[in-house]
Amino acid sequence: MIRSGLVRALAEQNPTLSPCDVERLVNVFEALSEKLCAAGRIELRGFGAFTIRDRSGFAARNPSTSDAIAVPAKRSGHFKPSISMRDRLN
Repeated sequence: MIRSGLVRALAEQNPTLSPCDVERLVNVFEALSEKLCAAGRIELRGFGAFTIRDRSGFAARNPSTSDAIAVPAKRSGHFKPSISMRDRLN
């Protein structure tokens, strides 16, 4: 789902909220991503925790040419659902 679809779906499900309020609600995700980049961890009780994981670089090989390629180290986001979320999903 894209951002505009999320705003539209939330507005349809919550007719008491104005479109401006729904847009502000969706903008919370942007604030969360900024906080995650700065602090490295966000925990939402009953939902889960977002963390940043460091991935080390490695040597890969191009399957068509067999050339060696160096894949650089990078950081990636990781989500771990809470126990209550896992129970609801299962």
